[in-house]
Amino acid sequence: MRGMNRPFRAAAATLLVILASLSPVVALAQQPSDLGPLTAAPWLLVELGGVAVPADAGITATFAEDGSLSGSAGCNDYNATYSVNGGSMTVGALAATLKGCGGAVNARETDYLSALQAVATWVVSDGRLTLTGADGTTLVYAGPQGIEGAWTLLTIGTAPLPSTIRATAVFAADGTLTGNGGCNDYNGTYTVGGDSLTVSALSTTRKACDLATSGIERLFLDGLQSATSFLVAGSQLTIRSVDGSILVLWSSTAGPSPSAAPLPTIEPLPSGGPVPSALPPSAGSIVGTWQMVQFGGTALPAGILNVTVTFGSDGTVTGNGGCNDFSGTYTLNGTKLALAVLPTTQKTCDTTTAAMEQGLMQILPYVDSATLANGQLTLGSSVVGFEVVFAPAS
Repeated sequence: MRGMNRPFRAAAATLLVILASLSPVVALAQQPSDLGPLTAAPWLLVELGGVAVPADAGITATFAEDGSLSGSAGCNDYNATYSVNGGSMTVGALAATLKGCGGAVNARETDYLSALQAVATWVVSDGRLTLTGADGTTLVYAGPQGIEGAWTLLTIGTAPLPSTIRATAVFAADGTLTGNGGCNDYNGTYTVGGDSLTVSALSTTRKACDLATSGIERLFLDGLQSATSFLVAGSQLTIRSVDGSILVLWSSTAGPSPSAAPLPTIEPLPSGGPVPSALPPSAGSIVGTWQMVQFGGTALPAGILNVTVTFGSDGTVTGNGGCNDFSGTYTLNGTKLALAVLPTTQKTCDTTTAAMEQGLMQILPYVDSATLANGQLTLGSSVVGFEVVFAPAS
């Protein structure tokens, strides 16, 4: 299952290195023991410039005793150096990754990094860290919580789980991990260190599940097994993988989980049923039939792989992954796209086509945008920083 992210892991965003101006770590005026409240563990941003920041924004800061500073700005990871002298603090030049983020996320990330760069003082009080800039802008962080406990899956990426599927995870104090993926039970082990999380290969039962549940279960268990970090904020647990994919869970002891909008209803084609005839794309609209020309920045070989998708004006989506058909539904609001698709045939495909098709079907649940430019349609995922480009089908 660890291979789930391989098809698009190579397309992960490259580092934007702004290290030229980084200066060596300035010697700390205090001994490490005096910095205990600051360096004890990762901090979660809860307020930026007097405005509350939702826990699921996932903005964090970790101050290490060696003078290094790292964290997540909500979409991109960042790092820098820092030095303190009493209640004063100086943050060195920041370096950050360069993933594509949504407009609101990008704006908040920019404001956060600018405020962090300008920090002048720090104080820890009542379990909260407050950083203040010379202009009075404040960053307020809450202390971290442990991962131990029972959790229920809320979303995979940005897609909420259908109300008919319940997936769980129980992180025990002895390092064991158990739960249910929506159909099958699983078990394994886990280790934590600060905000880092590593999960062993998971063993599962072998029940036969319906196609939709099996697909979600696979994504959930793959997400657990590729975990690299976690963050607990109140009753919510966020688990991140090395490729940036996210699992969000809700504490099973905190009462009912927040209600989430249901996924669009999926009405797949009968097994082996025909895909509708190609429809010429409408001007300025995604409605119509499109043929994939690029997958994660890599052009598809002409005449070898024929991957198509048809967006109907009635909210239905059908297509072919190069070998097998798929179908489902979609919703589009501006450039924000939500897909719910399932494979509807199970043909045996050649190795190359099967690998490409598997990668496509695994990334579709993470797609959250659709843009039209120069006659091409680009489906993008801000979660994994990945794009698939289509041209009108001939």
